[in-house]
This record gives sequence, structure tokens and C-alpha cells, in this order.
Amino acid sequence: MTKRRAGQTWAIIVGLLLAGSAPPVASGEENAAAARVEAMANLLAKAQRLGVVAECTHDVVQASGQKIEFGERREVLLRRPDRVRIEATRRDGTRRGIVFDGTRLTAFDLDERVYATVEAPGTADQALAHYTRDLKMRLPLRELFATDLPQQLKEVLGSAF
Repeated sequence: MTKRRAGQTWAIIVGLLLAGSAPPVASGEENAAAARVEAMANLLAKAQRLGVVAECTHDVVQASGQKIEFGERREVLLRRPDRVRIEATRRDGTRRGIVFDGTRLTAFDLDERVYATVEAPGTADQALAHYTRDLKMRLPLRELFATDLPQQLKEVLGSAF
């Protein structure tokens, strides 16, 4: 993931957590807000089971400058340390996903009735990192499911209020 994209992802995450506008605050209140973000990150990182449904969108800028929005509904089921299932239904109705069972990572397309499998023994963190980093596949919000989320947030979060 590029630094720019990682920064955008964290900005979205922190923005969602701290939604709403607030007037400037004192340093003590900044510390309280940062502590809440840290507590959220710790809760997510330590959760042994987690299920999330998310509506994800992204824009693609055309040569003409026009933006086209694409989106999908993602259902994520995580059971640490070594189980993940993610299903995505795009706005055009196509259904795709991945499954990690502790030894294999499988990507599938339900509509085309095809799948691909790669050996990937290890943890869910390692499998999802392999999927995005090594296989160059897109996986929105992956960072939210990483056990090192608190450390990642500390690296990019300057302040919060």
C-alpha cells in the first residue's frame, strides 16, 4: 500500500471514529480523544471473533476528468488466529470473495464459478498481508482486522479531538 493510500485509509478510519464537527479543544481533551481511538484499536485487535458488514465505494477518474463511483457490500467474518471469510457483492451484482482456513488462501468468483488457491500457512494477518502485498489484490479496510492495528494507528495519528 502506498503511503498516500495508507494515509487516506487512516484518515477515513479516524474520521469515522470521530465523526462530527467539534470546536477546538484543550490538550487534555485531545488526550482523551486519542485514548478512545487507542481503546477502539485495542478492542478490534484483541477480538477473537469479529463480523462486519460494510458498504465500500471508490471513485475512478476518467481521462476526461469525470469521476465514476464503484461500490460493493463486504461481509467479513474473522476468527483468530487463522480463519477469515470475506464476501463482496458489487453494485452490478457480481459476487466474489476470499477464504483463509489456516493453510490455504482461496479467492473465488461465485458467478463465474471459478476459484484459485495458494498455500498460505500462518495467521489471518499473514494471509491478508500476502493477499494485498504479494498478490497485489485490493482489500478495503484490511487494516481494521490486523492485530497490530494499535501500533499502526500510533504511527499515523498525530492528534485527535
